[in-house]
Amino acid sequence: MAVSKVTRWFPCAVEQLWQIAAGLTHTDWRSGLARVEVLDATRFVEHTKSGHVAPFAKNA
Repeated sequence: MAVSKVTRWFPCAVEQLWQIAAGLTHTDWRSGLARVEVLDATRFVEHTKSGHVAPFAKNA
């Protein structure tokens, strides 16, 4: 199995970066994502521009 490691530096607090990466409302930075459908507080569905649909459930 191939393994890859990429490192990036961002000029902000890790908490701020995590809010952006884990947020469901501002997904502009994800170029392949068409939209996110929030079902409730723990479930959401990602819709890609290529038509793939991926359901997710958050674990507390």
